[in-house]
Amino acid sequence: MADRYWVGGSAAWDATAGTKWATTSGGAGGATVPTSADDVFFDATSTGTCTISTGNTGAKSINCTGFTGTLTGTAAITVSGSVTLFAGMTYTYTGTMTLDGTGTIISAGKTFGPVTVNGAGITVTLGAALTQGSTSTRTFTLTQGTLALAGFTLTCGIFSSSNTNTRAISFGAGGITLTHNSGTATVLSMTTMTNFSWTGSAGTEGFSYTRSSATGTGTIATGTSGGTVSNAVNVTLRSQANSITTAITTGSYIKNLTFGFSSGTFNLGSSVYNACGNISNVIADLRGSGNLSPTFLTSASVNMSGSVNALGNVTVNGSGITVTLIGSVASNTFALTQGTLDLNGNTLSTGAFGSSNSNTRAIAFGSANIALTSTTASATVLAMSSVNGFTYTGTGGFTRNQAATATMDFGGNGGTTASNTPNITVNGGSSTLTLTGAFKNINFTGSSCVVETRFLGSLLPIGIYGNLTLSVGGTYTNFRSDFVGSGTVTNLGKTIGSVTVNGTGITVTLADAMTSNTSFTLTRGTFDLAGFSLSTPIFSSNNSNTRAISFGSGNIALTSTAAATTVLSAATATGFTWTGTGGFTRNQAASATVT
Repeated sequence: MADRYWVGGSAAWDATAGTKWATTSGGAGGATVPTSADDVFFDATSTGTCTISTGNTGAKSINCTGFTGTLTGTAAITVSGSVTLFAGMTYTYTGTMTLDGTGTIISAGKTFGPVTVNGAGITVTLGAALTQGSTSTRTFTLTQGTLALAGFTLTCGIFSSSNTNTRAISFGAGGITLTHNSGTATVLSMTTMTNFSWTGSAGTEGFSYTRSSATGTGTIATGTSGGTVSNAVNVTLRSQANSITTAITTGSYIKNLTFGFSSGTFNLGSSVYNACGNISNVIADLRGSGNLSPTFLTSASVNMSGSVNALGNVTVNGSGITVTLIGSVASNTFALTQGTLDLNGNTLSTGAFGSSNSNTRAIAFGSANIALTSTTASATVLAMSSVNGFTYTGTGGFTRNQAATATMDFGGNGGTTASNTPNITVNGGSSTLTLTGAFKNINFTGSSCVVETRFLGSLLPIGIYGNLTLSVGGTYTNFRSDFVGSGTVTNLGKTIGSVTVNGTGITVTLADAMTSNTSFTLTRGTFDLAGFSLSTPIFSSNNSNTRAISFGSGNIALTSTAAATTVLSAATATGFTWTGTGGFTRNQAASATVT
């Protein structure tokens, strides 16, 4: 190992330089051209212009402290240690500088060309902010080793690190700014992230992409191969013009995704990615943002702020994780595969909500709701046929403006309990709604829709664990109910299908008169008329379960007009009691039997 000092004049770095190298500062020229084992100095005694040419054999380090001349050239060079530039020098070198040994880069405010870090086990540390420029040729490539930002910012056109070598970024409080903004390019090229890792200060580390050109697309590709929850990086997207197009490669792993601008529009291409952290600061018009479709694998928050557009297809799929809404959020669809969705007092508006499996999963409604907004005819807007493992807390539930025919299925395949069945509110619309499974409180106030209860196409009752409130404008003749929990029924003069009360120790109470067009069955529990009347073709309570009717002053009118019908079927009265002054009434318009 030796020292080499540039003497002066204008010449190439390589062997043709002749007398341009000395062994001491200010010494006479004639020393051999530096090799990868030599420390190279451009100091106050050095003058002229040195052009890094094709024949160079690299250097151990380059130190330009005190140099006021020029370092230029386009040929590649390999440096095995530190590179120190000087503010008073002219630096126009645009070749690829490869760093294959541990060292520090002090840029002194100069703009670099392409830089590659490629040494097993080495660490290249920034001693100042490093800027490479915004063109695609100004790429920073991390092939192997560690890049330590040391709190400074690296600004490059493109950052590339797509391989399986052991490599890492130590962000500290620093970040990497991507500035290539013309044409179409993958500005963060980390498709393969096998053996990649990073460290940094929470909330500050990561990549920031600024795009000011509306022509072409800038793509973020991170970890479609080898991406994990632990090595997913933070990405901040910024724009300075309308109709900017940025895409996230499908299957990418991103930790926190932040939209770092306050106004304008932002086009997102097909962006289906694995979210390992938060989505935040979405306060601009995300034009085309229906394609931003995150799958949350870790606990996170979603802050859409004032965005007028919806996310795409959102999935929560992490054991024990919690995804929390910060402000109201809209999406095309929302799937809860495992983990907890916490509305945090905010509304989730989604075309369809799905959670049909047996994983442990939950919704923390609080007092907020999930609005099911699809306007596509015959859509299953609530797809939760299998609900084993599902729980919820709060007083909120699912809401729906029935503007198009739709199906809501909760527990059609079983698994419903008194504690996991949700509330549903249909507050508008007139299209047909099909219900399957079971629900807690059901409220149709404000709607005029036709409601049917079906399973696999056949009219079958749904379970109700709480209250039922009908609407004056609705049609419920094919609404069949099986009350399995205590609740109040508000009928508002409407006719409904068959009714069953079937819950140990429960009480189902009328808030006004009820009319059934099929039958009323009391299997177990108490039916409280509360002084109102029930009109039903057939009343059945033929078993030995504990059950009761609280008539008060109300009556049950047996209205069947079909000949030879058993209108009161209670041949077995074991376990049955009643109170009140009312009873059963009958207008005997057709032959009938009372048992």
